[in-house]
Amino acid sequence: MRSPWWRAAHELALATGRVDVGGMLRGLTAKQFMAWVSYMRLHPIGERRADYRAASVCAVIANVNRGKDQKPFTVEDFLLKFGEEAPERKQTWQEKQAVARAIVMAYSVQAKDMN
Repeated sequence: MRSPWWRAAHELALATGRVDVGGMLRGLTAKQFMAWVSYMRLHPIGERRADYRAASVCAVIANVNRGKDQKPFTVEDFLLKFGEEAPERKQTWQEKQAVARAIVMAYSVQAKDMN
């Protein structure tokens, strides 16, 4: 499991065009690095920022089209999750069946009734 500090250091390196993360960190004081981490929490940079933009558009579209009694969607509902953030979930048999059908259709094999 990678620490949040590890991820923050790599995000900062990407944003500043550095490939040597260790060299970048050696060039910063602890106070400077913590200031950057605080800034990135308030104002995400790079791909995380792009994910927030896309998620906000998805939330607006979903909320415009949601039912009257349905609870509103949030931006967090649409944020992509990676690594340790991603919840583990097993496929249902229906999802597995849908994948199998898609594979069969993709290879143009005549699909038999898979029910």
